Amino acid sequence: MHSRVVLKKLEETIASKGYAIRYEKGNFTAGYCLLHNRKVVIINRFFTLKGKIECLKNLIRQLA
Repeated sequence: MHSRVVLKKLEETIASKGYAIRYEKGNFTAGYCLLHNRKVVIINRFFTLKGKIECLKNLIRQLA
């Protein structure tokens, strides 16, 4: 099930790992990085709700 509630819970999970989440526009896939000693997850703003949820799920698996 893909809903805003699921997206919010995934965002909270990533935030609890110390990462800031940014939704930016552009032609790129999602990912995470260190930027000036700050943990950042970047998600393409133009992804569908399902796309955002799938990206966050994949990133949580990678960060575990």
